[in-house]
Amino acid sequence: MAFNSPTMIHQLRTDFEQLLTLVTGPDAHTATVNQMERSLFRQVLRLGFKLLQLFLMTRVAAESHAPQPGLDQTRVPYHSQKPLDYFSIFGKLTFARAYFYTPGQAGVCPLDAALSLPARCYSDLLLESAEVLSVDGPTTKVWKSCRACWA
Repeated sequence: MAFNSPTMIHQLRTDFEQLLTLVTGPDAHTATVNQMERSLFRQVLRLGFKLLQLFLMTRVAAESHAPQPGLDQTRVPYHSQKPLDYFSIFGKLTFARAYFYTPGQAGVCPLDAALSLPARCYSDLLLESAEVLSVDGPTTKVWKSCRACWA
């Protein structure tokens, strides 16, 4: 699929308007807070996914294919686009970024460093969230913070 920033931005604005309608429209007058929270959470995750996708597509589109410095500072030529799976808090994203390679040297994807991508395919925020919600006692942390709200 070709990258089309204006189309994506238009769709994102439409999605945001739908969120506003969700919380202010006629259905909002009969919704419970639980129903609204769940609906908003699903919609915000979808919106976040699309926004993160737009961010990555913008960065990939701006990449240079000019030779890059290798480990020994020799110039490494552009070789191809290399796909990467990235598991974010919003879901799994797959994108291809410029890969530079020459025989006898390790391949390089400069965008990985520029984005400060983790060594593993899981985002730092996803891992931190999993830790907070882990079985090792998430309810203790949640209930402690909730008691402060109701005090």
